[in-house]
Amino acid sequence: MWWDDDFSLDDDDSKTYSFKEMVLGVYPFVKPYNRTFFFALAWAFLGVILVLFQPIILKHIIDSDIPSGNFRALAWSAGLYLITMLLSAVFGFYSNWMAQKAGIFAVNDLKVSLFSHALKLGLPFAESTSTGQLVSRIESDPQRIIAVTSTMAQRLLMSVGMIIGAFIILASVDMRFLLITLAIFPLVIFIAWFSFRYFRPYFRKDRSNFSKMIGVLSEFIRSASILQVFDRTEWALNRVRKATETFNSFSIKMNLINYGIFQGLGFMEVGATVIVLLLGVEWVNDGTLTVGALVLFAQYIAQIYWPIFMFTEQISQLQSAGGAADRIFSTLEDEPYISTKANPVSLPDDIESIVFEHVSFAYNDENKIIHDMTFEVKGSDQVAFVGPTGGGKSTIINLICRFRDPQEGRILLNGIDIREFDVAEYRRRFGLVLQDLFLFPAPIEENLRAFRSEVSRADLEAAADITDIHESILNRPEGYDTILKESGEGFSYGQRQLIAFARALAVKPQVLVLDEATSSVDPGTELRIQATMKKLTEGRTSFIVAHRLSTIRRATIIMFVQDGEIRESGSHEQLMSLRGAYFDLLSHVDPDKEIL
Repeated sequence: MWWDDDFSLDDDDSKTYSFKEMVLGVYPFVKPYNRTFFFALAWAFLGVILVLFQPIILKHIIDSDIPSGNFRALAWSAGLYLITMLLSAVFGFYSNWMAQKAGIFAVNDLKVSLFSHALKLGLPFAESTSTGQLVSRIESDPQRIIAVTSTMAQRLLMSVGMIIGAFIILASVDMRFLLITLAIFPLVIFIAWFSFRYFRPYFRKDRSNFSKMIGVLSEFIRSASILQVFDRTEWALNRVRKATETFNSFSIKMNLINYGIFQGLGFMEVGATVIVLLLGVEWVNDGTLTVGALVLFAQYIAQIYWPIFMFTEQISQLQSAGGAADRIFSTLEDEPYISTKANPVSLPDDIESIVFEHVSFAYNDENKIIHDMTFEVKGSDQVAFVGPTGGGKSTIINLICRFRDPQEGRILLNGIDIREFDVAEYRRRFGLVLQDLFLFPAPIEENLRAFRSEVSRADLEAAADITDIHESILNRPEGYDTILKESGEGFSYGQRQLIAFARALAVKPQVLVLDEATSSVDPGTELRIQATMKKLTEGRTSFIVAHRLSTIRRATIIMFVQDGEIRESGSHEQLMSLRGAYFDLLSHVDPDKEIL
């Protein structure tokens, strides 16, 4: 399990994408900002031209202006040199600013798309992926991939333009300079290519280590109270320390490798410069080369190798982005577990029946949770599922709500397979209060409205009044505008469940689903809810999983679920007269608490 020392929150099963696939995957998010990127490239191109022009001006100053003693000509040349430096800096600033601006918008679009798709993937994806992994994948990974792709074209153009321009100028000044540069250039290209090909898996591992570290932190933060109760804070700290040390040690190794490559390329620049200076002295002495041309070459050596350094650094970032891209696009290519057919059937206005027809379901291929289950529920029936823990009650609820689909059999609504309906429209017919409730860090009004604009203030206040939470809300200084803290902190657990109950009612659902909905409500509050239960379920199909006998008795149909099968079905009186499994279960009920 995840608490074992050799277990890690890993997601290295994602597909590896080529550079071309990564660019094609990112392009739809960059495309809306092509205009901004175009101007960023244009500013960058102008900056490159000005930088290339600077050594030529310097050569003219050394070879012509200084020897001639013409101070005015020297001042003009120096002024021109200064202007090119200032303008190239301005163009570079605007180029980077526009590229970063477009990149920020693109990364936001990618995050929204990734988050939206993750929500569509369904319950299995959410259950199999830790919160830390999701946060890392949605927040951190897009930042890395867009940060590279948004500036890569700009820097690539600058690098290629700088190198080609420098080669042309060197060839026009002295062909010997070009030959010396070309002799070393292939080795530099090979090192850059090798680093791109060889280090991709290592950068992917680095991203994986980061995801593990965030995953461990996230899980322990969520379970902080449990760790404190069981005195496991020191153990948790050691686990966090181990994950952090693993990430840090591997990142240090990666940085050393990057630094080594960068310094190796820098040494080649120094070597080329030394060779040219040694040969250049002889050429200057024999009159075949001017001092200005020698200085020009020294500057162009820097202008040739600097873009290569920059591009190599870009490759390093690209490798890191490659690991992020693998995780992002693997997620985006995942098919939703539950999807809507191309031409969905329109949902009926009223629910006449819900039927399980030989339904079987398993979370994996080996162990079936539901076995060949068949039953029918008429519209406006209140159905209570009871039975031992692990029997399949909550799984039935998940199947009815279509959070999961059965492997065998069908679930029919008014005689139509629910897989024929639009998933979103089908689920909108439901009001849910599940065992694991969640309240959003938003105003109480928006929580009760479930962010649906069509729910009126009168509807949500009526729902809150029915569930006896209206007065508690009004007693707050901000009333319905009170912003709930994370998970509804500030309200008791029972009050939070009542808010969730009111939320389910406020949307006026046709089907009400209560999975342990009153498990933490005190008996007095539950009595008030029971008093209005008949009104709540009137004309509304209801499915209830509960342990309170008072809740179960009110159901029109009680189904005893055990080992994935319905062993008994009927009203409370009918099942008691059978003196079977339901009767045996109730024989162990505490007469004071009436809890199964």
